[in-house]
Amino acid sequence: MALEHRRSQGLTLIEVIVAMAVVVAVLIITLSVYNIWWRSYTSISEKAVIERQLTSTMEIITKELRLARKVMLVNDFGTLSPSPPATSLFLSLDNGSVLFWSGSDKSNASKLTDQVVDELYFSIIGNDLLTIEIRNSTRGIELSSSIRILNKNLLASPQTNPAATRTSTVSFEKTVKLFE
Repeated sequence: MALEHRRSQGLTLIEVIVAMAVVVAVLIITLSVYNIWWRSYTSISEKAVIERQLTSTMEIITKELRLARKVMLVNDFGTLSPSPPATSLFLSLDNGSVLFWSGSDKSNASKLTDQVVDELYFSIIGNDLLTIEIRNSTRGIELSSSIRILNKNLLASPQTNPAATRTSTVSFEKTVKLFE
């Protein structure tokens, strides 16, 4: 009887070890689920930020080009001859960022995006339709838009082959009147 009384006063070493093993297993499962959730949340958040930047950039580009006059695709900005006037505006991809600047001085360029753009293409379809494609291939984001140039003055650069109508740089001039 004395032996039975002593045993009811506490837990055995084996019971304590089993209880600790159960607690540790529950903690490991809980932390694993949290870790998976956090990685997924971070990935989706980064993709959403990039998608917002690309969408905002696409809206700016379409707004600027829709009413532009003399839209011209440019293969190589450095070889433009004669030097573009100060009224010429440019959109281009440079080191993963979409740049927007005026005249021949690219140093005054504004960045429309962080370094998140892998590809930016402007293409001519027909006489007055400009297609814009912007991509971030690492996150699988691709946006495209087609703009009908209202002033119907859309051309390839004189330095390019007239059949080559796809480039990463576009030059344009803002219009004062809608139809000149």
